[in-house]
Amino acid sequence: MNTKDTFLYHDDLKQKYIDTATGDVKIVFKSRVTILDKYEQEFGKDMLDWSVDDFSTFFKNLKYRS
Repeated sequence: MNTKDTFLYHDDLKQKYIDTATGDVKIVFKSRVTILDKYEQEFGKDMLDWSVDDFSTFFKNLKYRS
């Protein structure tokens, strides 16, 4: 599986996080990081700089799955 997609913010840390997993867990990790990256790009800032409203929007728009 290709986990070397490029993420806009903190790509190296996100890649390390994804690479800590194996098998199906790696797929889940990559999926979650990809979703996070999408919202970081939408808001135009790193998650560490998000406002309360940004977090609220992020959580309201998440599609929860097991």
